[in-house]
Amino acid sequence: MGHTTNLFNQIKEIQAQKFTGKVKVNNLKNITWTFYCCQGRLVWAVGGYSPDKSWKRHLAKYCSEVNFNEVASLTLESFDSQSYNFLTVLYQKKIVKKEQLLLLIENQIQENLFDILLIENNNLLQYNIESESLSSFLKFDFKIPLTLVNAESIYQQSYQIWLQWMQKGLQSCSPNFTPIIKKQEELQSLVPNLIYERFVQLINGKNTLRDLAFKMNKDVVELTYSLKSYIDQGLIELVDIPDVILPSTSKQSICQTNQIDQSSIAKPQPTKQPLVVCIDDSPQVLQIMEQILTTAGYQFMGIQDPIHTVSKLVPCQPGLIFLDIGMPMINGYEVCSQLQRVSKLKNVPVVMLTGNNGIIDRMRAKMVGASSFVTKPIESEKILATVRDLLSENISEKSSQVSNHNLTNLSAIAFN
Repeated sequence: MGHTTNLFNQIKEIQAQKFTGKVKVNNLKNITWTFYCCQGRLVWAVGGYSPDKSWKRHLAKYCSEVNFNEVASLTLESFDSQSYNFLTVLYQKKIVKKEQLLLLIENQIQENLFDILLIENNNLLQYNIESESLSSFLKFDFKIPLTLVNAESIYQQSYQIWLQWMQKGLQSCSPNFTPIIKKQEELQSLVPNLIYERFVQLINGKNTLRDLAFKMNKDVVELTYSLKSYIDQGLIELVDIPDVILPSTSKQSICQTNQIDQSSIAKPQPTKQPLVVCIDDSPQVLQIMEQILTTAGYQFMGIQDPIHTVSKLVPCQPGLIFLDIGMPMINGYEVCSQLQRVSKLKNVPVVMLTGNNGIIDRMRAKMVGASSFVTKPIESEKILATVRDLLSENISEKSSQVSNHNLTNLSAIAFN
């Protein structure tokens, strides 16, 4: 049965009761963290925002001897005890040393604890306790525990990192967010060419802040703080990209997905789902939106050059349009006004994208005919919820119009 508490109290309870079993933590966005405990100590932790990325990053960091082609070919039923048992196999076959695995396990637990600390003040978290006997735990979940981590000690380590994060003013950031370069020319003018080239190479829409910290061998708190001024100026944006595992995806399809046409991205999917359009001058934003929407089964079209938007959209019959406000040459408000003047497009819902959440921006968006308003950073749950809501409303409205039209025709026939 679920109950609400805070992480510190839960850790104390685990330790005091010498608890054995699972503690599952859920937030309102259906993100789940699972902690495995044995006699009041922590054994393993999984779940969270990016379990797939976290698993691969930890293997790369602490088990560099592993052949990753072989790892990628493994079919793990879950990232729970299966991944932990894989670590025990690496140890038993003497591929890696136990010290490496201990560091991996402790860091994995620490990351999950930190992520919960980061959101628990703003989210209602539910804790579900699944108690097990020691014999059952060892038989079915963890046949060979590599280590038993002191719960309160690892919590304190996570808390100190969280404290640094808060003191640096990073409350609105998450290490699970992915930075993208929003204004390339302005950023290039502010930093030396060598640093800019490094930015472009690593800040490519694929690496989370934690991934960047690992690749640059930096502390994630210090790295995020070093990017803060660029984020505050709107030169770099943080977006939330879903951690999607697609076993059938080939290297060829990945390469094709990453090839972005600089003026327009039109990739209708073989599906009956509506076409969702995104108009944004950033190719990285388009790539992220494409990933979110096509993964959910929608057709997608991305337009980077807003000048010729109308001519591109008229023959496509989009179901929904996402429109960035802050574009050069012509802003989102002007583009939205143009769409409202075209009979074939004026009833298509338009969602304004912006990094500002001010009343004035919302009023201007409403005045030019926008249906909704989504603030950045881009979060997959927020995007998909908006799409579902507006598309269902639009379909209902069209059905109502068709019904009224048919009723009018029937009335005309009846009375003539």
